[in-house]
Amino acid sequence: RSRSRISALDHDGEKSSELEQLKTQNQELQVTIAKLEADIVTAKTPAKTKTQESIERSLRAQLDAGIKRRDINHIQTVFQRFCKAADGADASVMFLPKKALHEALKELDMPLSEVELKYVLDEIDSSHVDALSLQEFVGIARRPSTGTEWAKSLGLADIVADVIP
Repeated sequence: RSRSRISALDHDGEKSSELEQLKTQNQELQVTIAKLEADIVTAKTPAKTKTQESIERSLRAQLDAGIKRRDINHIQTVFQRFCKAADGADASVMFLPKKALHEALKELDMPLSEVELKYVLDEIDSSHVDALSLQEFVGIARRPSTGTEWAKSLGLADIVADVIP
């Protein structure tokens, strides 16, 4: 109704102050309508429960840990934090003592049981000394988890590739 009245006032050449008032009222109404529409959308979006937020935080943390676990720079930083120079070697030749491996892997969010740790060490440790090289540590850190192996068996990569345009 306001618009038809505005048009009529424009064409008839009536008072410009009344025209300006109607234009202002029209703009105010449009702003109010936009706010109400936004409130309706917000009201339709249910708030997350504490459980949902907790699950979301946990999943985000797992995703971040997985990304870091695959990042060579992060792996090297963890290795350097826990390693020592070999006896008689210069500081550039660093080894991770096996006794520090458990803590280093926990920092990479890869806590292993003693049995798992022994299995991994038997498989990876080529030098059979009490310390691991960076290359051996990277091999352990990048080793696929049970969850990764399971996900690969499902063919998820093919499914994801099918939906990418």
